[in-house]
Amino acid sequence: MFAHPDDQSLLAGGVLAQHAAAGARTAVVTTTWAADGPRAAHLADALDELGAGKPRMLGYTDARNPSSAPGRPRLIDAPLDETVARLVHHLRSFRPDIVTTHDVLGQMTGHPDHRRTHQITLLACEAAGLPRLYPEAGDPWQPQALYVATHPDSGVGELAPLLTDVGKSVHCIPDEYVTTVADVTQWRAILAHQGEVARERSLPGILARLPAETRRDPPQDHPNRVLHTAHARAGPGRPASAHHLMRELTSTDLGPESAGHAGPVAADLAGQLQRTAQEWSCRSGFRVECSWRSTSTMGLSPVAGHPAVAVFREPRGGRCVPVLGPRVDAEAKRAARVLAGLATHARPVERTVALRQAAAAAGELVAALSALAPAVAGEGLPAESTSQSFFRVREGELSDQQAALHGVLVVHRGLEDLCEAPLSGADLALEAAGMRQSVLDLTGAAPAADPDSLPPVAVPEPAAGSSLESVWSARWLIGHQVHVLFNVCAAVAVADAARHLRHGDGDAALLRLTDATVYVRGFPAAMTHASTVPADYYMAAIRHTMAPPSVDVPLSGRQHRGYKLFRAAVKDLLSVVPDSYEHLAARAPELAEARAALLEADIVDGERHVTLAYSMVHLHRSIAQKPEGPDNAVAELRHMRHRRAAQYASLIRFGDHYIADAVAGLRHS
Repeated sequence: MFAHPDDQSLLAGGVLAQHAAAGARTAVVTTTWAADGPRAAHLADALDELGAGKPRMLGYTDARNPSSAPGRPRLIDAPLDETVARLVHHLRSFRPDIVTTHDVLGQMTGHPDHRRTHQITLLACEAAGLPRLYPEAGDPWQPQALYVATHPDSGVGELAPLLTDVGKSVHCIPDEYVTTVADVTQWRAILAHQGEVARERSLPGILARLPAETRRDPPQDHPNRVLHTAHARAGPGRPASAHHLMRELTSTDLGPESAGHAGPVAADLAGQLQRTAQEWSCRSGFRVECSWRSTSTMGLSPVAGHPAVAVFREPRGGRCVPVLGPRVDAEAKRAARVLAGLATHARPVERTVALRQAAAAAGELVAALSALAPAVAGEGLPAESTSQSFFRVREGELSDQQAALHGVLVVHRGLEDLCEAPLSGADLALEAAGMRQSVLDLTGAAPAADPDSLPPVAVPEPAAGSSLESVWSARWLIGHQVHVLFNVCAAVAVADAARHLRHGDGDAALLRLTDATVYVRGFPAAMTHASTVPADYYMAAIRHTMAPPSVDVPLSGRQHRGYKLFRAAVKDLLSVVPDSYEHLAARAPELAEARAALLEADIVDGERHVTLAYSMVHLHRSIAQKPEGPDNAVAELRHMRHRRAAQYASLIRFGDHYIADAVAGLRHS
């Protein structure tokens, strides 16, 4: 059971071919891509090579390719109840003794479809043997073994650099978790996926371009073996620690809120598995360790003095307004009201008291959200980039409640740090405004002017202080996490505005553009918050950790996925309203002003990055700078600001036409 039409060839091709040659029945279920597309035809050719029958395709949309199954939901968005039921049907109709699927990491690249397929396969293998679950799917059948295809540390060989060279991440597991090593290489099946072979960044394409002598299969234990995929089994007699790969039946998917949203049968399955996991393991001989990770109110323990991992879901416009219940709504309105009234320019003592009150209000909102379902343990999610790993940020498939909880946790940590951070009143006002807007957007609460009906929030005494150095190091990460939150929320708001404009709803578009502008004005404030550390401490203790050999690649703000999605959303917005300021103001003056306010804030963000970099690194080169680039980080950021100002010159009321003309002249020359 694999996610994409080429995964079985890459991860289990040799295993399938060997079993078929020995006379065993084999079959492949593919969870994404439409059955009438070109990849389905290539899948059929590959399965012919492997002797694995006809394609069995669920037809969900690939999380990263909307055209893979037009009109169908993404696999990661489809109801859990539905996807598990469909896999149970295949298990009961084919009745396999052995099942293999992706590992918990989503293979080396951590693709979200791989992780989801791993999750629903584990659930389906359990559910298929329970008579009262999914009776319409056929007579119960319990597979005798479940293997997950994975990549051990010692086995990545020559494959890892081939992936990192095209910007893909590489996730491996410790060798001691591997129980079985099998030859998975079946080149003819891999090369049958012609569409993927033609793509430069796909693994079949990378492998197809290798010299023949490299592709020639060396012995299984050869250190330079290109494809070295091992399998880990959950079975009788394995120690509990060896079930690390199986621990994806977590509260993320089976908590009270998620189970209720997924459907009655999935909810019943969640309860059934949680109540009887131990008994079922002994009865069936098929051991999958079920671990529901619980999280306390503040949820996510810092590691080695660092802040907790911040988890976000993919920014996407068009989602419905969350409805999270009266307690969350009341606490969200109170937190928003406290943030709106924050005494940002008060004397230091009064300002600190106000910030502690705001942090306490955010903490009460965290408690209300946690009462619905616990937070996802971000430490267990793979990082999709070096930047995510360094700044302790992850992306996952989250429900509305989980997305709100993790966003408010970021706000709470930010406010606690701001109690001591020497941020200017102006920047504090901008960051607090962004935090307030994120609370409203993530919870679906409407701002209220009426007094609270809730009892006063209790403000805890400040905890014992850490060393200044540890506070500064944590602040660098906390401020960046707030910045990512603002980027993600801004991307959603801009995408919503563009969608409303396409549907002719100008009033709704204006509201979302206003929300987006609040976030973009908060971008430089959050970055300044992160940078309220001594410049000499940054240069001596932090900067070198963001460059090799401390990390694989030098870190840059442009690597942040939230930032890239925000930039893509702005580009899409300008494709919907490309008019000059004058032309747009003539037909829709409010829209012209709202768009101009957003773009002006975007330019100012670029300008403030220049001054912030100068205060931190002076005239040093950027750690991510290309050899042919400007002489230092400040010059590179200044060029980025000028390009942005030139692009927006005709779209805002007071455009920088001098820079626009200069940039146009340089491009022409």
